[in-house]
Amino acid sequence: MTDRSVVVANAGSGKTHLLANRLVRWMLCARRDHGSASPERILAVTFTRKAAGEIVARVMRHLALGATDAAKREEFAREGQVGPFEQAEYAAVLAEFVAAMHRVNIGTIDGFFVQLASAFAPDIGLPEAWEIGAEDVLAAQRRDAIGRAIAGDVARATDLARRIAGGRPKPEVQTGMDEALDEALGLWQRCAAGEDPRAPWQALLQPGVVLFPGARRAKAEDIERAVEAMRRGPLPMTKSGTPVKHWVGAVARVTERAESGAWIDLIEDSLVQSLRTAGEFAGHPAPAPVQAALDVLVGHSLSTSESMVRSRLQATAELAAVVDAELRNAQREDGVLGFGDIASALARANAGGRLDAMRERLDRKICDLAVDEFQDTSPGQWSVLSPLVDEILATGDRRLLVVGDPKQSIYAWRGGTPALLGPLMERPELDQDVTLSDSWRSSPVVLDFVNALFGALPRAVRGSVLNEAMQAPPEALAGAGLPVPADAADGPLVRAIDAWTFVEHGAAERNRRMPGAVRAYRAAGGGREEVAQAVASIVAERVRERPGIGMAVLVRSNRDVAECAAAIRAHGIEASDEGRSPLEDSAAVAAVLGLLRLADRPDDRISHYLVTRVPAAALLGLEPMERHGGSAQADAAARGISRRVREDLAAHGLRGWLARITDMLRPACSRHDLERLRQLAVLVDGLDPSLAGCPGGVVRAAESHRARTGERSQVRVMTVHASKGLEFGEVVLASLGETMGAADADSSAFAALTPDPSRPPAAIAPIISAKLRNFSPLLEAFRREAQVAQASDDLSSLYVAITRAREAVHLVCPPPAAKDDPRPTATWLMRLALDGFDAAYRAARPGASFWSFARPDGDLGPLPARPADAVAAAAAPEAPAIEWVERAGAARAPSSHAPESGFFAREFLGDDDGARGTLAHAWFERIEWLDGAGPDPAIAGEAMAATALDVGRPVDAALASEVESVVAAACAGPVGAALQPGRYDAWGCERVEVRAELAFAAQLAGGMVRGRMDRVVLGIRGGRVERAEVIDWKTGARGLAGAALEERIAPYRAQMEDYRAALCAMFGLEPSCVAATLAMVERGELIDALRSSR
Repeated sequence: MTDRSVVVANAGSGKTHLLANRLVRWMLCARRDHGSASPERILAVTFTRKAAGEIVARVMRHLALGATDAAKREEFAREGQVGPFEQAEYAAVLAEFVAAMHRVNIGTIDGFFVQLASAFAPDIGLPEAWEIGAEDVLAAQRRDAIGRAIAGDVARATDLARRIAGGRPKPEVQTGMDEALDEALGLWQRCAAGEDPRAPWQALLQPGVVLFPGARRAKAEDIERAVEAMRRGPLPMTKSGTPVKHWVGAVARVTERAESGAWIDLIEDSLVQSLRTAGEFAGHPAPAPVQAALDVLVGHSLSTSESMVRSRLQATAELAAVVDAELRNAQREDGVLGFGDIASALARANAGGRLDAMRERLDRKICDLAVDEFQDTSPGQWSVLSPLVDEILATGDRRLLVVGDPKQSIYAWRGGTPALLGPLMERPELDQDVTLSDSWRSSPVVLDFVNALFGALPRAVRGSVLNEAMQAPPEALAGAGLPVPADAADGPLVRAIDAWTFVEHGAAERNRRMPGAVRAYRAAGGGREEVAQAVASIVAERVRERPGIGMAVLVRSNRDVAECAAAIRAHGIEASDEGRSPLEDSAAVAAVLGLLRLADRPDDRISHYLVTRVPAAALLGLEPMERHGGSAQADAAARGISRRVREDLAAHGLRGWLARITDMLRPACSRHDLERLRQLAVLVDGLDPSLAGCPGGVVRAAESHRARTGERSQVRVMTVHASKGLEFGEVVLASLGETMGAADADSSAFAALTPDPSRPPAAIAPIISAKLRNFSPLLEAFRREAQVAQASDDLSSLYVAITRAREAVHLVCPPPAAKDDPRPTATWLMRLALDGFDAAYRAARPGASFWSFARPDGDLGPLPARPADAVAAAAAPEAPAIEWVERAGAARAPSSHAPESGFFAREFLGDDDGARGTLAHAWFERIEWLDGAGPDPAIAGEAMAATALDVGRPVDAALASEVESVVAAACAGPVGAALQPGRYDAWGCERVEVRAELAFAAQLAGGMVRGRMDRVVLGIRGGRVERAEVIDWKTGARGLAGAALEERIAPYRAQMEDYRAALCAMFGLEPSCVAATLAMVERGELIDALRSSR
């Protein structure tokens, strides 16, 4: 059995099982050979705490099974598992492993590097006390470092910013620098691991390196002559003998740009570009005299462009060096670093190569090493681990296991380099090992689809226009004295696909008859909103058909997550938004930050308006901005709010103030709001308490903070990156029209030529505009290198997304573009690779399923039903969390029940805007229980303020007095009795609780019903809801009786039936345990809504 190997593991193929078995085997062998399992001498690293926890749990489970279950010991003894060991050996190793748990090294690679950094802190320049900083803290630290770099030499910083931006810097120097360093700083830190960090940045600055063939700086008089020659030169003529109009305009435009010195605009002009790429413009080649003059101008323009590119390279490297130095100083001063900074510091100090010192300082010898998810390892991380790997492979009795899969490398943006796997697999010291190809997760239908798509891609793409050959890339790189990738002549997609190790997928024995489905749908449009609508329709259909199935919607960006989650919720389906979104996607957080903005800037009218909207205004006691009668009064009110917030901050501190505001807003908060408020509290908890005196600083910290919500629904919406390591019953996959391998020009965009992935780059170049690249084969070659890396990441994202599904995949494709040429998108890859897909796609109707994957080995039957019974049982709550939703105006009923004549407000005769009914309802909403003395008079002010917000005007005093009398009279009779706890004594429950304005959404026999119930009383015993009553406040009908009264209330009976059904579904109750009562306020009467009077 092998003990030194690299294993390629397909998605869902049981790599955690393999890792656990190998670690168990290593410990059993160590105990057999040396008398001790020595678990502390094993280092096993992966990339997430969740994965590390799963490995530890599996190791303990396998040891326990080996110690207690003979059948499992026999299974573990098979080839490729643990090996033949006795029960007593398993038991002894288990005891030793548990006893040494505090020294066991199974964790994340970042965690191991933190241990190393602590051990080598003085060697790598860390202070005695240091910590890992949150993202927003690190971002602020970087901004401060840039600020210091600017302050050190303002004139120099301004010049660098100008050179980086090609002479067109941002209005704010610091903003321009921050954007320009977005990628460059990481590249600089990679280069810093080499002997000379400036060398890759200077590779294209060497004499003899030609960036733009044909670049020739012209003298002023030569430019003047060329301009004149173009103006006088012959132009292409029409059949009628007049100059071609497009040529006349283009010559005028180009000569004007030459005279004004707009050389970049000249080179990007349509005349110049068309002649360069097609040899003609407006259907005509350039006449010889004009072409000769244009060559002079273009040559000078290219010379200017070359100077600009060289200057940008020099300035970026210089700025990156200065900011990196300032950043490291700040890290030492603050004692705050990121995980990437730790890896870079260890790599620079060659900590991984000082193995004797490592053993001494960690107080342990690492004998055996296991690395999980190796494809996500960065060059910096590998430079720390590789000396240990070298030592293990050079020693006879030590063990190594590396598990990886280039197809699942989706973290190139944070340094993941799957190319590191290839050279490692070729090491002669390694043994041949298994390949994990069978999935324990997915249906054969899903796996056969993966084989059909990704197995056909190399042939399909290589034979298409997507494998675009670039302009002599080997010659361009070789001519600059640079290394040439072996496959440089191929297009980026082909190079990315060829770098994969694709092994055909099979299903594990237990899954070989599992039904499955892969279907494709066409959205109505390619925009974010149209795709989200298509996604929501598919989700709604799947939830109807299989209400118990767990689903994921996987997309490319956080913006897509928010759009799809909102579209799904609009269908009445709960969906958890699991993107890294701003905290202000919560109305509650927006209100809190609005208060802080007002405290910082009392003249911020937008914030004043936002914090005086319902429901925050009513809960915080704030008057609507528009009700102050004029701008002077509104400004005075804003200053008053600002002053009160500052006074409260001073009195209670930032944390105390936020806790008080949260408690005030809590009654109107949804689960999402409460989660976002919690995240804001955590953020505030980590801020300097002195920021209580700087509310604007708190707002800026919150604005830059991105976080996932903790909520989990049956339908989960997230990015593909967030889905790594998860699995779902069904997957809806969108973002299939996004370009793969995009590498767009930007002041922060650079490409690196890295022939040896374990070493720093050989050369770095900026990614310039496509129009400039038309004149530079060398810079086009560099851009292709960036495209290869991005295409690899994008292809892996597609693979990862599809393989998250156990049973079904639903592909949401955008419609064809007007010019339907092949493009590097997932949709086009399927059109090229899958039989019948292209024709079906072109003929598809928007919104409909147009293609289903047909399994070559035959159909496995329909997807099994997934009823919601299990979900409903799990949802039967113990004091349930209630989601509160802002009501729309005065309308209280669900849309599925509202009478045509209006609902609550119009039942009161009087104000057209419903103020009378809305005010009465506001009174009852604020009464939890009556104690026999009538409603609390203090409610009057709250009810008036809330009603004014609802109807958009102050409440008339006479109307307020009249409604107060109506409510008091009702509370003195049977309606009041319904508001006393004694009404529910007969239930025999431990306690009863009131839920006012209880929002709900329920899938009932007639479809989805949504709304809110006026008053719900819950009887709770043993932590479970056992009884319930819903009371609905009704007015009017004062003079009606008999059939006329029944006719009036008949529509409400259907409504109350649905309320009862919704409560049964929400709390797992039998219908007999739910009462429904109409409280006729002006009649002073209670009517059993579920029993007709006829």
